[in-house]
Amino acid sequence: MIKKFLFLMIFLVVLLLEDIYAKEAGAEERFKSSIAKLQLPFIENKGQVHEDVAYYAKTFGGTVFVTKDGKIVYSIPEGKEVEEVKDKRGLKGAKEVKEERAFLKGVALYESFVGGVIKEVRGEETSQTKVSYFKGNDPSKWVSGLSTYGFVSLGEVYEGIEVRLRAYGKNVEKLFYVKPGASPSAIKVKIEGGKIKVNEKGELEVETKLGVLRFTKPIAYQEIEGKKVEVEVTYKVIK
Repeated sequence: MIKKFLFLMIFLVVLLLEDIYAKEAGAEERFKSSIAKLQLPFIENKGQVHEDVAYYAKTFGGTVFVTKDGKIVYSIPEGKEVEEVKDKRGLKGAKEVKEERAFLKGVALYESFVGGVIKEVRGEETSQTKVSYFKGNDPSKWVSGLSTYGFVSLGEVYEGIEVRLRAYGKNVEKLFYVKPGASPSAIKVKIEGGKIKVNEKGELEVETKLGVLRFTKPIAYQEIEGKKVEVEVTYKVIK
């Protein structure tokens, strides 16, 4: 009997300084918390951000960029004031996040797949939402009717392993789909932008100048005869 294996890993990014912002923001932050589980679309880049970016999603905690070569960049501003400045200035994109970071007084995390191959980055599950940008007085630089998607797929990054991304109000999920015969041990993710460690809860912590960002403990299960069977999985930090 051929068994179908589905290896699911969900990463949740939480900025621990968020409680400070909640006290400052009051009702606005309570509203954001109430819709934190709302799925947000990925926006297709047609020139409104840096040319290296393929798709991006704006969450309440910051912006996640997916580049054309499959890198993931999380841009996290320092509080509400800087978020408002960012909106006025306009964040260029993944390659310029390092330059913008000094201005925004925020942080950026960079993820790449060690030993992986990215052949195509594509949006999946087209959303009904359309996005338009009308910046400046030059109509030639305006873009309208941009497509949005529920998922971004990086394709088969490792042999037999597809990687997809999904964004919510305050987190981004990475899902790894492992085909029969493929090895989850091939998955290796490089994180730049802070010091990393695994805490006592099995979560991955990234220490930054703003505080600690947290990736949730990974979840994995197999589908066997239509039933989900949980599989033990943990982080391993390789220095």
